Amino acid sequence: MKAKLLSMAVMAASMNAMALTPADLPADIELFIGGASAQDKALIEVVSSLCKDTADKYSETGAAPGSSYTAVFCTMSDAQVPGLLPAGTDRKVLIHKRSKGGSAFGAAPVESGDSVTRMLVDASCTLTTAHQYQCTGTTNDVLKAGITDVEPGMFRGVNLLVPGVGGVVAGDPGTSAMTSVQLDRLDKKPTGALTFGVVVTKTLRDALQAVQGLSSGSDEESQMPSLTKSQIASLFAGTVTNWSEFQNASGTAITTAGGVIAPANTRVEICRRTQGSGTQAVTNQHFLNQPCDASVAPKVDNTPASGTAGTGAYTSLVGVTGPAVHWNESSGNVNTCLAALNTANFWGIGLQSLEQTNAAIRFVKIDGVSPLLTNVATGKYDELGITSFQWIKAGQPDALSGNQLVLASKFRNDLSTDTELRSANLGFGGNNITIGGVSVAGQVGWAALESNGFTLNVPFDVTHPVVPFSNRGISGGNDANSCAPKIILGGKSQM
Repeated sequence: MKAKLLSMAVMAASMNAMALTPADLPADIELFIGGASAQDKALIEVVSSLCKDTADKYSETGAAPGSSYTAVFCTMSDAQVPGLLPAGTDRKVLIHKRSKGGSAFGAAPVESGDSVTRMLVDASCTLTTAHQYQCTGTTNDVLKAGITDVEPGMFRGVNLLVPGVGGVVAGDPGTSAMTSVQLDRLDKKPTGALTFGVVVTKTLRDALQAVQGLSSGSDEESQMPSLTKSQIASLFAGTVTNWSEFQNASGTAITTAGGVIAPANTRVEICRRTQGSGTQAVTNQHFLNQPCDASVAPKVDNTPASGTAGTGAYTSLVGVTGPAVHWNESSGNVNTCLAALNTANFWGIGLQSLEQTNAAIRFVKIDGVSPLLTNVATGKYDELGITSFQWIKAGQPDALSGNQLVLASKFRNDLSTDTELRSANLGFGGNNITIGGVSVAGQVGWAALESNGFTLNVPFDVTHPVVPFSNRGISGGNDANSCAPKIILGGKSQM
């Protein structure tokens, strides 16, 4: 009898370890998070690491993360997430993530309690591969937490959501700058430093290598071509409209220089993100000092090109004579944009975080410096965002509470730690950047902030990535300020 009871206990434990499926819906606890698509892989990594069983992932594309929506469904308890109630009880947890529209959906709509579109996770979702489902339905839900690539206060001016794009209508939260009162309602905290880089179509990368005397077609970090910060700023501002305006050392247009396969069209093609995107906000601030200084604005969508955003028909732009600027609602759409251009042998440029890998795109150096974390830690490469995670703070009538608060707090904490960010970095880099033929996965992407209490290692240690600087106010404020210079807040720094 005793042996039989033991066998039943083992069977029960085994059943508890099995992954959940749509048949196990509804969930006991759900949390809807909006915001930065550049952080999707890291968020999925953190959520999945807290699951007792194998995490089932859902998206509109059938792969994780999706371009616009992603969800993770699994079992958790207070053993994985301290404070989850009831104690000692397994809970079915469903985490929804909206990436459509970018970071702005992790700021103002969270403060306002806005109901926005999310993916519908139900029995209609179909299995695509093991533990991965595709869902085609959508519903509306209230955002409870948000993640952004920059602090919420940066969503003003050129970073505001635009009515008519991504389902946004006039008067929606995020179409106007948040007031100081609204910003103060958010419990917000900088989480980490996320590296961004300039990406170009592979055809352009190969051409730049030929012009700069490098090995054309090589993915070696030593052979990455370089663009200057002023050249990139000129492209994003729309003052350089044609690739032939760039010349080699002999004064020959790079489009006709020796060793270069000429593009099918010499017009500059920009695959940018829509306004409200954190990736775009980082671009605007780093290269054009927007919205900190309104003197130079980024080039916006051309009317003939606006219809191509998100459709893949990026090369049929009749009547466009200046730079063709394509707005994209997610990082995945930027990849689609650049891939379409690359196939047509058009030269395109954009900005992505370092987890993005695609056969059609390659990262380039900025002022001769590659986006390796060692270069970030030493201050040689500073194209990055200080990310933020927020929800309605305690004391507000609509404050986040209960198990939702417990989960959000755990996710935010883990997204700031050097160990979890290291785990996320192992999925960054792919084969688009190599050293000695080996992928730099783990050597690019995220770093924890020394100002969050993590120890900086000298020399820099990629297994515990920490950077010494912050753009928080030195007067003691907890919030970041992307318009302020990044400075070392005590401790030590490697030269």
